[in-house]
Amino acid sequence: MTRRRDGFTIIELVITVAVALVLLSVAVSASAPAFDRMSVSSARTSFAALHARARARAVERGRNVHLSVDPATDSAWVSDGAELIEAVAFGTASGIDVQMPAAMKLCLGPRGYADTGCNSFSSAIKVGFARGGASSSLEVRPLGQLVMED
Repeated sequence: MTRRRDGFTIIELVITVAVALVLLSVAVSASAPAFDRMSVSSARTSFAALHARARARAVERGRNVHLSVDPATDSAWVSDGAELIEAVAFGTASGIDVQMPAAMKLCLGPRGYADTGCNSFSSAIKVGFARGGASSSLEVRPLGQLVMED
């Protein structure tokens, strides 16, 4: 008399795992653009928060505070003299490419406005953030205002 065994055969398990992997790969590839859009939006928000922190520090301390952006390293940072206050490495943190014509230094003064004599630019600069097919940008004006685009 043959005894019946409960369970699955190895073939059934292999086929089930293969189907699950195919479905998972389809789901991940379909959601990649949404992840790119969220990362780009988050990078733009992080930059705006960095700008606000630089402005608040300048007003609080009563002296110029610098907000610098380097597209070559995909990073931005706030410094108060020789002291580094905060830095964000967009490229290494989330694979974001910072797009702008050249490196920028914005000098925010104690009244909350930029010191145009200290800035590295004299007209508005567009700072772009891109990842995959998604992109977003904002504009930094010579007096230190940020204008969100998109």
